[in-house]
Amino acid sequence: MRFNCEANINASAVVDQPGITLDGSQLVYCSAQAVVTGSNPTGTLNLQMSNDPPKGLSVDSSGKPIPVNWSNIPSATVTITGNGPFLIPNTVLSYRWVRAFFVHGNGASGNIVVNMETTGP
Repeated sequence: MRFNCEANINASAVVDQPGITLDGSQLVYCSAQAVVTGSNPTGTLNLQMSNDPPKGLSVDSSGKPIPVNWSNIPSATVTITGNGPFLIPNTVLSYRWVRAFFVHGNGASGNIVVNMETTGP
């Protein structure tokens, strides 16, 4: 098995923040930990999936496809209630694309870092 941990979001926690799109074609499991700092920002962190076929998608400046249609993965969510660490536990994946997505609730300042651990064959 191959394990990989990377920062998916490292940004302001006072606006909605999409994470980096991960190619899910070789992923089996995923978990995410958010660490929130600042003046107690709140919101919701979701893992999202897309099954958009790669062919025909627009690409970013590095040549990576940009999926368009995203859905929240049921039960892969955590409510952010202020500063501290928050966990989305191990989630089984069978999706073409995966990312974290932070939906801002309240708070005038703060930062969110989301580290995603992925496992594949």
